[in-house]
Amino acid sequence: MAKYCIKMEGKFLAYRDLLNDLYSWTSSNWDQTMGKSWYWTNDTLVAKQFDDQRDASSFLNMKQGYFWNGAAVEELVYEASYI
Repeated sequence: MAKYCIKMEGKFLAYRDLLNDLYSWTSSNWDQTMGKSWYWTNDTLVAKQFDDQRDASSFLNMKQGYFWNGAAVEELVYEASYI
């Protein structure tokens, strides 16, 4: 079954759970990320995944602002890893 993600400039959209990460943060970390739970990453393992392309497109269409400019829905493709 295909999975979909949102990408921009080669990076994947991911979500940071601010409340669970708070215990290890300094006040400067908190100031820099206040209210920024969505971020772009190279790590496919933490990428926000959608089961349906339509769901991903609907999610993206509801977002506005500079952070989302240039973002697009793509099929999530995992590269084969060899042990």
